[in-house]
Parts: sequence; C-alpha cells; structure tokens
Amino acid sequence: MAYAFRWAGTMGTDNIQNTIISRAVMDAVMDPIFVLRADDHIIDCNAAACSLLEMDLTDIRNQQARQLFAQWPDGIIAALDFPEAETEIELRQRRQRSYRITVVSGHKDHEREDGWKILMFNDITGERQLTRELSDMNENLEQIVLARTESLQAEIERRREAEAGLQEVNREMATTQRELLLTLSSVVESRSRETANHVARVAELARMLGNLHGLPPEDTDILAAAAPMHDVGKIAVPDAILCKPGPLTSEERALMQKHSTTGYEILHRSERPLLRAAAVIAHEHHERWDGFGYPRGISGEKIALSGRIVAICDVFDALVNPRVYKAAWPIRQVIEQFHKDSGTAFDPDLTRLLLSNIDQAVAINDLWQ
Repeated sequence: MAYAFRWAGTMGTDNIQNTIISRAVMDAVMDPIFVLRADDHIIDCNAAACSLLEMDLTDIRNQQARQLFAQWPDGIIAALDFPEAETEIELRQRRQRSYRITVVSGHKDHEREDGWKILMFNDITGERQLTRELSDMNENLEQIVLARTESLQAEIERRREAEAGLQEVNREMATTQRELLLTLSSVVESRSRETANHVARVAELARMLGNLHGLPPEDTDILAAAAPMHDVGKIAVPDAILCKPGPLTSEERALMQKHSTTGYEILHRSERPLLRAAAVIAHEHHERWDGFGYPRGISGEKIALSGRIVAICDVFDALVNPRVYKAAWPIRQVIEQFHKDSGTAFDPDLTRLLLSNIDQAVAINDLWQ
C-alpha cells in the first residue's frame, strides 16, 4: 500500500475531516490511521487505531504522538522526523505483530503551522511469516527479491525520466484528493488477491483511450487519476462474495452490483473535480451502451465519457488476466469478444480505438504485471 502515498497535498488541518477523510471512510479502512498536526499532536484516528492502542478516541486525541509511542520501537519516532517516510517494526509485546509504518505530510515543509501528517500502520505479520517460510524453502529468495526490487526501481526511474519533460499539469492532481483516491483503491485491491495491479493497469488503459479520443492533457490526467477508484464501493462487499472462486448466486450478484452505487455515495459529496470525476466513474462503469447495464440502465451518450472509457478498460483487464473464477483469455478471443460487444455493451467508437491500438493495450498490461 506504500505506493498510495506517492503524492502529498497542501490542505490545512481544518479541512481534513470535513472534505477528505470522512469518518465513514476512515473507519472502513482496516489499517490503523492517525492524523497529526505539524507539531505531531494527534487530532483524529480511526477505529483500527483505537483497537491498536487499546484506548478510546477521546483518550488519544490531543496526545503528542512522540510521547504516545515513546515505549514503542524507535522506528516510529524516527519516521516522524521526516515529512515522508516508511519503515517496519516488530511488536514483541503485542502478540508478535509486525507493521509497516508510513508517514505522509500535507506540506513538503513540515515546519509550517498549517501542515499535517498521516501516520499509518499496515499489519504485515502474515507477509513476514510467509517470507520466512519461503526463505526456508529457497535460499536464493533474497537474490530474487533483490533483483525484482532493482527492476522495479529501474522502472520507476524510467517513468520519472519520461515524465520529467512534461508540462506541469493542473495542481489539483497533486492535492490530497489524489493521494486519498490511490490509498482507498489500494485498500480495495488488496482484498482481491487475483487483481494485483488491476487499478494501475486500468488507469494506464484509460489514459491511452483518453489520449486516442483527443481529450485535453489535463482531462486525460484527471481520468487516469480517478479511474483507479472505479471499484471503491467494493469496500462494502463481504470477502465471501468478493473472493468467491465460483459463480455468484442471484442474491450475491445483487449485493456485488451495489458497489457502483456505494462508490458514488462515498465520493460524490465533494466539489473537487478529481473526486467528482471518480464518483461518476464508480457510478457508471457498469452501464452498457444498449441500456442493459446497472445501476440505472442508462444508454449511449447519456453515460459519461469517463464511465464508457473505464467500462472498456475494466473488462479488457478482466479478460486478459486470470481471476479466481477464470483463466486469462488469449488476445485473439478478447478481440473477438470486443467486436461482438461493440455497439451493445460498449461505445462503438471507443471500442474501435481499443481494437486499432490493441498492441499498445497489451503492452500496458504486460508492463504492470
């Protein structure tokens, strides 16, 4: 989940609860989250944070984080010295739990009075146990992980170099809204083991179709940033349904389909362009061109362009990658399916753009494996 904090915004502490991190969203996140002022005093936290400390919210608020975590491993205090940081700790006195600690600041200059920080605890105990078990089975695992890490770092560096020459886009893309969108989409993605990097691939496919359709660069960037939130409503879908390997019953399908409305309800109250775009996408990416989609059964150009684009990208990614209920389709079969669904499930013009640039779409899928 650490990549979700790639961008930091510049919003004052008074607006954090009211505009960004609503109580409902915070408490829906399973990871403990603490919201701090620039002086490291805690101003809010979610239910998971209260459970971690075994304290009530009223007892946690206004405490100085450095004092509260003084008896905890040194990594937490050290991380608070930086506007952005990530470290891992082990709590031997708390049932042998391991955590990844992430700090993100509202201002790069963390000395500003209106600055704020988010301190997140991500439980990685299972991950640590799995690593130890695999290490016992394969002594070369460390070299494999190192090679993979170097490969990822090289890819990140390549992308940074490619983006360095682009004009500065709308500053909205660097605000806390974008950070929150990626954080929540990562939470949803982590619940479905078969969809690793699904939201990243959908974002890049949406960027591709937006560019091919002729959207202005700033609109394409908003589309790509909002697309990962298309399934945020699945945060309310039970794991038994979300991760079910076989076909869903009619009752389960009805519950699953509610995720589009739930996602809209989470996001649409904001006046921020990025959050409003994400709300529309969450609401309409399961609508069909012929009007037989859900939740509202709207058709044609009554469906927002962003919803039509993400609908194609979401289905393309689902077909070319394995899921718990199906194997990956060969690209020939995927092409045949989109030819069949053009003008019924999908916007025919957007479908033509996808099929005319199928090699580029496949390359995006391969890049984000």
